[in-house]
Amino acid sequence: MIKDYIDNWAVCDTISSEVVANVVKYSPREIKSLDAWAKSRNIWLKRAALVTIVKLKNRIEDWQRIASQMLSFFGEEREPIIKKAVCWLQREVL
Repeated sequence: MIKDYIDNWAVCDTISSEVVANVVKYSPREIKSLDAWAKSRNIWLKRAALVTIVKLKNRIEDWQRIASQMLSFFGEEREPIIKKAVCWLQREVL
C-alpha cells in the first residue's frame, strides 16, 4: 500500500505512526520488514520505516538498539524527505 499509493509525507507519516507502528507493536516479528523497507529504493518505504521506529519509542523492547540499527542504514542519505526523518529519529535516540 505504501509503495503503490503514498506520494506525500503527511499520509506516509500517518499510516506509519497509526497503522504500521501498531502492527509491529502487537506482532514484533514484523519489525524485520522495516529493515527491508529501509533498504528499499522507494523513498516512502524508507520514510515509513524511520517514522514507524520513532513512534515505537517506549512501546517495544530494545528500542534503542533497533533505532540505532535503523539509523545505520542511512549514513549517506541525500533525499531531503528521508534526511528529515533521519534527524527526527536521531533526536529521539539522544
